[in-house]
Amino acid sequence: MNEEILEDLKHFIANTVSQTETRLREDLVSKAELFEMKAEMQGMEARLSKQIRDGFAAVGDVFETHIKYEDEQFADHQRQLDQLKKAAT
Repeated sequence: MNEEILEDLKHFIANTVSQTETRLREDLVSKAELFEMKAEMQGMEARLSKQIRDGFAAVGDVFETHIKYEDEQFADHQRQLDQLKKAAT
């Protein structure tokens, strides 16, 4: 009977160790996946940040170009008015 108890105890210990090992492996895999996801998210954040900066720079360029165009148009109109005034006098 002692041998049966000893054998049962061995099986219990082996099963417990196996279950613990499985849980530890699952935890490690889960943590590795989280670490991988975190690194991927940081990369995505950096790319998004760059796209946002580039987008704002592009909007700034558009405004600058538009203002320059408007200034040129205003100067052209002013020249035309000056010419009309000269022609009228």
